[in-house]
Amino acid sequence: MSKKRRSAKKKLNAEREKKRALELSSQVEKHTYHFPTVHPCKLAKTNNLLFHGESRCYRMRCEECVAGYWGDGSYTCEKCNFDICQRCFKEKTMTPKEKKAEAKRKAALEKERLEAEAERRRLMEEEEKARQKKWDPRTQFKPNIIKPAKKNLDPDGNETKGFTVWSSDGYENDGWHSCDPSLKHFDSTYATNEEANERARYLFYWKNPWGNGPERIMEQEEVDKSMRNGLVTYVVAPPDSSTWTVSVVPDAAYAYLENATHRRHGHGHGYPTAWF
Repeated sequence: MSKKRRSAKKKLNAEREKKRALELSSQVEKHTYHFPTVHPCKLAKTNNLLFHGESRCYRMRCEECVAGYWGDGSYTCEKCNFDICQRCFKEKTMTPKEKKAEAKRKAALEKERLEAEAERRRLMEEEEKARQKKWDPRTQFKPNIIKPAKKNLDPDGNETKGFTVWSSDGYENDGWHSCDPSLKHFDSTYATNEEANERARYLFYWKNPWGNGPERIMEQEEVDKSMRNGLVTYVVAPPDSSTWTVSVVPDAAYAYLENATHRRHGHGHGYPTAWF
């Protein structure tokens, strides 16, 4: 900053302080209220005072609560640069009886607030329990669907007379990713198509490769579910993500699928991790 600009700024500040001094002098007579329990000096109503030409209400800062609830009941001592808001002033000038009543009122409000907060927490906990129960696979699937038996995990467990559940996860040939979506992994085999379809539903929603909860997968608009000869197929390909497919075919047909393998899928992390 140049010397000339500093000089001009200094002059402006001096003029501003001179105006403020005159403003203070003209407002002394407005300090006519005396409340010893609030402040030892006489006070003026804050909304009757100016501060650099503007209402002091816009600049006041309550000495008691800092924030300040200014209004017609706010008071100021300009000599001490003291402000007290309407709410704090009221509390400071209460009679013992009024203070007792106010304390009782505040206690009742606090009790009401705590009870409301406790009720809110209770409702949230109940809602969370209901959500967990809704999405707990143990409420929707038989144990052998969640945790297939040794026979179900053997590709020849049903002697090619059952139904195979398989999955694939990968990207289309985009030149960036090496995971081939056409590679099909054996998951399990079941004697009935009903059980195989249930295992496919569990695998697709609860054991997806992203570790997402089933509700998130169900929210996907891209989920494609189809049925053919009573056997289900699920496919989802979220934007900028891999394609996840789970399908059911007759045991005898699985070996003839392109890129079919008896290696089980590697998505054991699933949701939540405690479930198979």
